[in-house]
Amino acid sequence: WVHDDTDDPDLQSTEIAWSSGVWDTSEPPRLVWSAPVWIADDTRAEFDPVLGTNADGDVVAAWLRIKDEDFSATITKPEHLPRFYTRMEVVTAVFDTDAQSWDPLAQITDDESMDTDLKLASDASGRLMLTWLSNPDGEFRSSSESPSTLMYSFWNGSGFSPPEVLAGGLEGVSSHASAISGDSAVVLVPRDPDLLTIGDEIIELFEWDGDDWIVQTPWPPDTAGNRAPTVVYDDTGEGHVVWLRGNDLVRATLSDPVPTVLRAGSASLAFLGAQLINNPGGNITLTWQETVDNQPADIFAMIYDPNTDTWSEDRRLTDKADLDHPDSLVHQASATYDSDSLLHAAYVITEIIRTDEIVEIPDDQGVLQEWEMTNIPVEGQTNLMVMTHELIVDLAVEDQDLEVEPIPDVPGDRLT
Repeated sequence: WVHDDTDDPDLQSTEIAWSSGVWDTSEPPRLVWSAPVWIADDTRAEFDPVLGTNADGDVVAAWLRIKDEDFSATITKPEHLPRFYTRMEVVTAVFDTDAQSWDPLAQITDDESMDTDLKLASDASGRLMLTWLSNPDGEFRSSSESPSTLMYSFWNGSGFSPPEVLAGGLEGVSSHASAISGDSAVVLVPRDPDLLTIGDEIIELFEWDGDDWIVQTPWPPDTAGNRAPTVVYDDTGEGHVVWLRGNDLVRATLSDPVPTVLRAGSASLAFLGAQLINNPGGNITLTWQETVDNQPADIFAMIYDPNTDTWSEDRRLTDKADLDHPDSLVHQASATYDSDSLLHAAYVITEIIRTDEIVEIPDDQGVLQEWEMTNIPVEGQTNLMVMTHELIVDLAVEDQDLEVEPIPDVPGDRLT
């Protein structure tokens, strides 16, 4: 995760921190985490870490890093920010799970464009694909004057291949979604051609067939008003996509792109950051953060059962009612399943404290008057949280699950 090193200047202060968890089998079982450590304690600002696991079981991480060891360009206006953004490069490192240490950093890019929206897709076999957007002018949302390029790199067993262009000349783009399964991979790019036109958003699909990228635009065919996709492959190799279409949350598969409504009336900002993940049992889970009960957002999930082709009701994973500050804001959540189908989620929770304050406001004659403002929300302490959920429970009953008292008679027992 990103940690602020307050000993460094503002434009050099962010570091990538890490902690490794091991199971404590006492009752109740729980993960015990090591003390946080920075991967590289230096003056290069770092952002947006992403993780995957390779075929050796080691963790592969990638993140964005300012290339300058001592960045000191003058930034006093918003228009100066591209001076900082265009210094961002993609770097990677491998965490040896046996040695509990990081290998030396490797730099993936070295150019004058801003790299952003970094994604690392992985599958159960250890296949990895790194994708990101590149913009020469430091624009987070591309335009006809400053189009973005979609880049990709595959893991070759010991490192990432040299980056290649997946698609160029992208206008109205600020994000993408990706997934990989064996020799198959997919990237979905939501694009808004005109911000002033409502309902013209489209999704462009790029599908890797093992040798080349096949492009389909728009996806689904002949439709618009589509945005915020998330994608994952199931254990059969079928790609599942969930996205916003109009006011509804819809779903489809890569082989059958006809959308069906998953959750009607779900056009809130909550689903702009929704995440699809899968588990070893073949179930797919959609997670998101949503505001309910007039309180800041909690984390929710829906589970898809491929055997019955059905989705569960919403499952609430966090409940801030038990916290000292129930107004706390949950954000930046990320979830994954382990080999035992336990869901692990990491998220940030920021305390929201209500306070009163005296402010001065000019009256009609320009004379400052004191006013008391009450119940003002102020950010308090921010904590990084980790939780584990057994979302999927096997209801099958086996012989060892049954206990009968008294023990029944068997043939040959004496009854009197």
